Amino acid sequence: MDKLLKCKGKLINVDGHNIHVYILGDIANPKIVLMSGSGTVAPVYDFKILYEKLSKNFRVIVMEKFGYGYSDIFDSPADIDTLISTQKKALEIIGENGPYILMPHSMSGVEALRWAQLYPNDVVAIIGNDMCTPLTYSVWTNEKVEKKIKLMRFATKYHLKKCYVL
Repeated sequence: MDKLLKCKGKLINVDGHNIHVYILGDIANPKIVLMSGSGTVAPVYDFKILYEKLSKNFRVIVMEKFGYGYSDIFDSPADIDTLISTQKKALEIIGENGPYILMPHSMSGVEALRWAQLYPNDVVAIIGNDMCTPLTYSVWTNEKVEKKIKLMRFATKYHLKKCYVL
């Protein structure tokens, strides 16, 4: 069972909690940071096909935010500036300094845009992977949000019925 739970990358201690970072590719290549959106439970597995292909020409860094994948789950501020600061600290701790090409998926699109605002010298490009923008939030009504929540609850119930405990 322990072999099933062994993380693929590095657990980096940031402010007393572990964040999981997986890196693949030559250090001399340009760096792409894959940023997960909401609902991406385990980015290191969800993005595997993508980062394996990209790693031939890029140094790919998969960030698993707190609460995702192998990263710690704990009560912490979840505002956008704190999320970005945590990711930046983790990268600095392991010596992965910019410039970066950010590749946000879904809801992390807003994080990537904010990262570029806060640290313009660190970001050379943003490549959206089905990325949301601030406009996304302006057109979502309460009704649309409730509908998405119901869909996620349904999907979770269906998924749990199909899971087996080892």
